[in-house]
Amino acid sequence: MTRKAETLKPINRKKQQQQQLPTRPLLEEFSILFYIGKFLGINPQDFREFRKYRHLERSQTGEFYSTFIIVMVVINFNLMVWVFQDPEYSVEKDNLTVAIGFILTYSSLFIYLSDRITGLKNQNQFIDLFENFQELEEELLEHGIRCNNSIIKYRVIFFIIMSTISETLVFVFTFAFLVDRDSWSAWLWTFTAVPTYCNSIDKIWFFGILLAIKKRFEALNNEFDNIAEKIEKNIPLENNSIAVISSVQGDKLKKSKRKIRVQPVLKNANHGIYLSEVIRNHPTYIATSPPSTKGSVPNTPQFTQAITFETLEDKFVKLCQLHNDLCTLAVDLNDLWAFPNLALMGYGFIIITAQLYFFYCSNANQVIPSLFRPASNLAITIIYLFYVAVKCISILLLSWLTTVESKKTGVCIHRCALASDTNEVYELVNHLSLKLFNHVTSFNACGYFSLDMDTLFGFCGGISTYLIILIQFNIEQQQVKSSSANGRLLSPELDNNETLTNIPNISSMFMKLFQFDGDLNNSFSIYV
Repeated sequence: MTRKAETLKPINRKKQQQQQLPTRPLLEEFSILFYIGKFLGINPQDFREFRKYRHLERSQTGEFYSTFIIVMVVINFNLMVWVFQDPEYSVEKDNLTVAIGFILTYSSLFIYLSDRITGLKNQNQFIDLFENFQELEEELLEHGIRCNNSIIKYRVIFFIIMSTISETLVFVFTFAFLVDRDSWSAWLWTFTAVPTYCNSIDKIWFFGILLAIKKRFEALNNEFDNIAEKIEKNIPLENNSIAVISSVQGDKLKKSKRKIRVQPVLKNANHGIYLSEVIRNHPTYIATSPPSTKGSVPNTPQFTQAITFETLEDKFVKLCQLHNDLCTLAVDLNDLWAFPNLALMGYGFIIITAQLYFFYCSNANQVIPSLFRPASNLAITIIYLFYVAVKCISILLLSWLTTVESKKTGVCIHRCALASDTNEVYELVNHLSLKLFNHVTSFNACGYFSLDMDTLFGFCGGISTYLIILIQFNIEQQQVKSSSANGRLLSPELDNNETLTNIPNISSMFMKLFQFDGDLNNSFSIYV
């Protein structure tokens, strides 16, 4: 018997080397953002380490530079407030209104300090987040799951350009039309834009990392859909494991201790019955069962030789483990930006309401605080409101979409169970579904509220309600002033007696106040 000579196939070494090389680090997509943040004192990490190796490392020089920038911004911002203060506003308005204007003036500096202090404090967590992300990236590649990071780079560049254009337009228009450029202190007006621009750069970091997590959830869900399609078409599952050269610096053994390993279904019959009862009694879980057919033998696998249950079980367990690692990264990301996101949402709610209110006051020929001069121009007001709203809405929308995508994994794994239609796969999917229910991915602002579309709806309702209340208070205050002025004109003989002039003014003010209180309650009940 003659044996046929085997033909040697040429080895594509270039393709083999590409498969062995590690994935492109995620930090590569944040290069432009890092350089801008380094110049503004946002990223205190070592510059040379990042430029040469795309690796984050703490630097005492960087921390000193960031602290110096923070001190200089605080000093110049206070100097600007002192130079551009309007004495006429303090004389015309009451003490409460002046205090509110003072708080609104320093709100931008507050969000700047919250970002910078939190960033300096959580440097180690920030560095560990990217190292864990790179480790997860290599594990995804080992299982044949590739993610395109180029979209993250384009989104980051887009938001940098949009933030720069918006800040520049607001600053240039305000400086050109509303600021006296003949004074030596006119250059201090630049520090009205520095805190808000630094806040935008900081939030682009959060947005980019969150977008990367969302894309990984989508890749896992697509992998489950591909498995379901292969099961339906009886296509064998390929072993896509690829040996990857690790590029993560650090002790991986220490990091692996924090991961919760997903265990497969145990083969013990008694344990399987007990586990089925636990799953069936879970309050948030509805078990999936195969359709009953006459003449079918229970627990009989219907797999062909193309797909075995052991292969499918190993694939599901590994993918669910990757899902758990992604959820852990999402929790770490939320912890890093919890307080800065809370400060941003509070700033957005207050500043949008104040900008609209001072726009109304400027059109009513009333004096407004000096730092809210852009509110006197309609075009600048629209640009500024759009800029602040986009920052808040983009974070709320992407956080909500990431949460939805993480919950979608449970639906995708059940598609595989419906495609296989066997008792063993149903039992496996029911077990792993309970694990997925415990992998919670949610984003919140220090626990006060969730970052989702419900919060956006509440913000819109709150802004409209408080804006109406402020306008009603303003109208009532102007009516009291006009009635007081008319009373003095009608009774000039009482001007020499201060006590007599104050008595009718106080009584009329109380009458107006009580009358306004009833109208306010009615209007508040309507709008709320």
